[in-house]
Amino acid sequence: MGLASYLPKRAWAFVLLLGGFAIGSLLVPYDVVGAPAGLSFETFFVVVSAVQLTTALGIGATVVYYRRDEAETSEWRYE
Repeated sequence: MGLASYLPKRAWAFVLLLGGFAIGSLLVPYDVVGAPAGLSFETFFVVVSAVQLTTALGIGATVVYYRRDEAETSEWRYE
């Protein structure tokens, strides 16, 4: 049991992939990517924030999607 059994393996792989994108977007410095591309810091900040929001929503949606199936098939139900 434990945390590994909370989601199927493919869901964990997707959550870890999204987490990797989120971490990667925070590790990319503005001087390396934004400045040579001609982006202002504000635009770079918005892009990184959008990546963070997208990955957070993706992780949340993955958890809700896979946990919804188990909630409907449980033996006990409050009515």
